[in-house]
Amino acid sequence: MQRVKLCKYLKNNNLYKNNLYYISNIYTIEKSNDHFYINTIKVLMTKWFVVLNSSSSFLRRLAAFFLLFSLFEFTAKGQNFSAQIINYDFTTPSWETTRFLNNGTSGVNAAFFNNYGTVQADSNFQVGTYNWAVFNQNAGTFSVNDYLSIARHGGSGTIQVYGGWVNAWNRPIIVGESGNGSIGINGGGVYAPNGIALSGNGGSVGSLDLNSGILVTSQIFKWGGTGNLTLNGGTLKATRNEWNFISGLNSANIGGNGAEIHNDGKDIGINQTLTGSGSGSVKFDGSNKTSLRQNNTYTGDTLVRGGVLQFYENGSLYNNGTAAGNIYVNSGATLYFNRDN
Repeated sequence: MQRVKLCKYLKNNNLYKNNLYYISNIYTIEKSNDHFYINTIKVLMTKWFVVLNSSSSFLRRLAAFFLLFSLFEFTAKGQNFSAQIINYDFTTPSWETTRFLNNGTSGVNAAFFNNYGTVQADSNFQVGTYNWAVFNQNAGTFSVNDYLSIARHGGSGTIQVYGGWVNAWNRPIIVGESGNGSIGINGGGVYAPNGIALSGNGGSVGSLDLNSGILVTSQIFKWGGTGNLTLNGGTLKATRNEWNFISGLNSANIGGNGAEIHNDGKDIGINQTLTGSGSGSVKFDGSNKTSLRQNNTYTGDTLVRGGVLQFYENGSLYNNGTAAGNIYVNSGATLYFNRDN
């Protein structure tokens, strides 16, 4: 790895000129795998872009550096953690990458805030192991290469997403693996192409609340405990053909803000009763087929906005002998009854 000092104006690890600190806590630039990294930056001069034509050679150099910074994909590089649980409140700022390394028990047992930064777990990541934890994803990116587990070994934990993205690249997200866990999507997005398991072991509880933003996943299902789903806004989008896109849960409730279920060109089946006593409507989007396989009792309207909505097997929209809400079918969309009765 090649390390290069920023410029001759570095003084005590700060960019310093004429008794002014333009950038503080710059240590080195690092080059690795054709990417450039710059260690922790705490204060940036905000109007560097106006000084390219300045008479000051120092300011011109500073502006040129930041132009280079933007062109060559520099990444702010922050703290690395070997396999461990952080037991104290921790914040990842916008300029920092927090990386959890190695196999084992990387995770948190406290309050964690990702504010526009990057959190990368190379292996497993656990939120609430033997204890409680809250992971607040406010912006930036949080990515896990192996299992993302919430509430393990009798602990309790929650991930609350308000912005940015949570990515579980290679394994399911387990919500309530062996404890009481939850995930709330209130903005931003969650990408879980291998599915979301609500509950793990018997006696565990996993809850998923989609209130805003987007959840992109292959399926939502339950393992050995109790699994509850609430769709109260936002968009639920499929990543693959899946006959059990939602299935086996203890409850799947439509809230007052309704739900949007988007097949994204995939053939999906909902093998789960969708309930709800309010006026929240369910919108079915996408260019392929979505099949309702169980009796659904939500009382809001149903809007078929694209593709095919199919009633199959026990699929229906029926509540105590009365059709549940109104059904609207857009031009170009299809409502298909594929039942014997």
